[in-house]
Amino acid sequence: MSDDSQPSTDSPDLPEPEYPRFTNEVGEVLCKAPLAVFLAVAGADGELPSKYDIERFKMILSSAFIESEVIQDSMTYALLRHLRANLSRMTQEVLALPDAGPLFAEAKSLAPAHFPEMEHVLYLTQLGMIGSYATMDADGAYPPVRLATHDQIARFMEFPTLRDAVLEGGVDETQWTALSRGIVAAFLAVAVADGDIGEKEYAAFHDWATAQLRPSAEGSIAREVLARCLRDLRPLATQVMHSPKPLLEKPYEAAVLSRHLFSTEDSQSYRAMLMDVARTVAKAEGGGLLGMGGKISKEERTVLERLSEITGNGV
Repeated sequence: MSDDSQPSTDSPDLPEPEYPRFTNEVGEVLCKAPLAVFLAVAGADGELPSKYDIERFKMILSSAFIESEVIQDSMTYALLRHLRANLSRMTQEVLALPDAGPLFAEAKSLAPAHFPEMEHVLYLTQLGMIGSYATMDADGAYPPVRLATHDQIARFMEFPTLRDAVLEGGVDETQWTALSRGIVAAFLAVAVADGDIGEKEYAAFHDWATAQLRPSAEGSIAREVLARCLRDLRPLATQVMHSPKPLLEKPYEAAVLSRHLFSTEDSQSYRAMLMDVARTVAKAEGGGLLGMGGKISKEERTVLERLSEITGNGV
């Protein structure tokens, strides 16, 4: 990289954060992986990353999605702050690698073992966001080789492809499904907290979603998600219940995704729905949806408290 393409990238004003449950070696690898994704995609068209690319990466690290409250206390946040504070050194070290493949493989292997399960989802989401931004060049174009490189790395690292949402503001079918599963999983997590789920519970969910749908504006995020939940409730519930992952991972992933895809207002509206459907289930008699005004069980209270943390809404 030439001198005129190397901006000052270190941020000495930022204290180096602690790495909870990380060794220095592990932290370095997991810090460098997002940078390596960006550099590999941005450099896919044969040029070393330019001053524009590096400045853009700094902007990404400082942007609202990195600083958002959903990850303020997370390991991912600590890692990204460390990366931002040591960006010049790490950039040179990553660019000196003859091949980034081993770094990607090592990060892919280390992440599940060193992140709690839901934090691992967040880490992969950040990789997806960073990779998506790197597909745009200094002229505002999206070179096919950058797009192809991004998709190749995404498949290998198994991070979500969020390019359509990042670059065009759109939501693809996979993302709508994830948002719909989030609502259904929030419902199921409370419904099965202290017992089985049956036809009355499904009927009550239908009543709740229908009531929420009526005042929703045409074309709104809420209307689209609720319509899909009503249309595909049983298939969505089957998918969620047969997933090997914990029920609450789906609302968590959906809440994070909503912050990246939507405006602050729309994300808040979506996250409020996650909490509202859970409260509706919990307030029903006997812990199921069998009546109104029942006492919230200890098990349901535990689920509500976790959903409150995920959504940023009170119990």
